[in-house]
Amino acid sequence: MIPFPFATDIFQLQMGLHALDFSALLEIEPEVVEEQLALKRELLERDHASYLQASDASLAAQWDVVALLAPLMAWRFPAQVALVPGAAGTWHWHSAFSHQVASWRFGLPTIAGLAPLDWLGRQIQEDLLILADRPEEGFPLIAGSLCFPNDWSVGEKLGRSILDIHAPVPGFATELGKSTVRLFERLKVGHPVWRLNWSIKATPRLNLIPLYAAENRAAAGAMTAEHVGIGCWLRVERQTLTRLPQSLAILFTVHTYQATLQSAAATPEEAARIAANLRTAPPELLAYKGITPLLAPLLEYLDRVAARNHAPRP
Repeated sequence: MIPFPFATDIFQLQMGLHALDFSALLEIEPEVVEEQLALKRELLERDHASYLQASDASLAAQWDVVALLAPLMAWRFPAQVALVPGAAGTWHWHSAFSHQVASWRFGLPTIAGLAPLDWLGRQIQEDLLILADRPEEGFPLIAGSLCFPNDWSVGEKLGRSILDIHAPVPGFATELGKSTVRLFERLKVGHPVWRLNWSIKATPRLNLIPLYAAENRAAAGAMTAEHVGIGCWLRVERQTLTRLPQSLAILFTVHTYQATLQSAAATPEEAARIAANLRTAPPELLAYKGITPLLAPLLEYLDRVAARNHAPRP
């Protein structure tokens, strides 16, 4: 089920961070996991560079992520995932989610012919990004398996600092920049955190790299209030930050959920809450999220659903 990201009736640009138990770092949606993992494989086979990038210096951090998340998957989902030790330091993996088997030894350049992060990204629904523990450089992005981005690509951000990556976000530098850097500096091993981020799109496409920006704009421009309920999608990212235990790099995971607006705003209360946030969000932020062309039909539809609270009873 898609998380509902609107906690109040007033939009607030804030980190909204919560402590996270390590056991809840990864999530599985049983109804779509196999479909999404198949889509990841298809995207990476068709256009690898658009969805996977890694610097030569990131190998140790990539293995750090594998050592953290592969055992967690096997522990969380023992009926579907097995990770078994073998001889001479070898580990054997089998996943009913990805329909993949593999064997590896930690520290080698590849798993089944793929970079460790590339292989792992094909086993879980989350996208995976690694930022180096180099505060003097602003925690640069050094590797990423990013198949389901929201209007960006890992290639355009590789090597850039966390502040530089978020520079296009209206208000980020002035309101969240310093606190974000402090968070990265203070994040401790064993104490991950999570937050939600949201947008509304006129397409169900998960892989929204810049190549498909025109497609989304065209669909948004043609949207009407009559069609917006089934033609627009609430897209929610469950984002986590984890300090890796060996490299001390920071793992940033993104699990993308989406549902039609009709489904996400199924009750008058939900519709009213979404409409209130759209009305109080800064115009420049709505433009950044690509919502401006959709705003009028969105509000008309949401207000109509919200009004059911006041409909006369027979």
